[in-house]
Amino acid sequence: MATSSYEEFDPLCTWRHDGGHKTLVIHLPHFHKEQLKIHICNFGAMKISGERPLSATKRYRFSKEVKIPEDINAHDIHAKFVKGLLYIEMPKKHKESPLRKRFDRTPNLEQSVIELKKFTVTVVVAVAAVSTLGAFVVCLYGCF
Repeated sequence: MATSSYEEFDPLCTWRHDGGHKTLVIHLPHFHKEQLKIHICNFGAMKISGERPLSATKRYRFSKEVKIPEDINAHDIHAKFVKGLLYIEMPKKHKESPLRKRFDRTPNLEQSVIELKKFTVTVVVAVAAVSTLGAFVVCLYGCF
């Protein structure tokens, strides 16, 4: 039985930025979907590899590691392979308001209610202070 030899190559890769997501396009002519693998690593990287036969004793393969951008939601990454092009679509994370982040970090409902009450009191006090200051200014300049 003859052993296979391998020819390594580095596929052409391009990035597309379309509003809510980024797409990595990898040019892989003569490959089939079944010959490709994508693995998302725990440390913020994605490994893409593939291998196909060139002859009875020779195989063509690649392995590429790409850093996943920090603004990408790694759990929603998906890929499709169409006519020799591998599209890896990476949706961006949704930006959350600071108030929502503040309450999402709260460990339980009771603590959330306390935080919300504190926030409400702060807003009410601020509105009362501005109203009082406004009334004082009106009285000061309107009473002459």
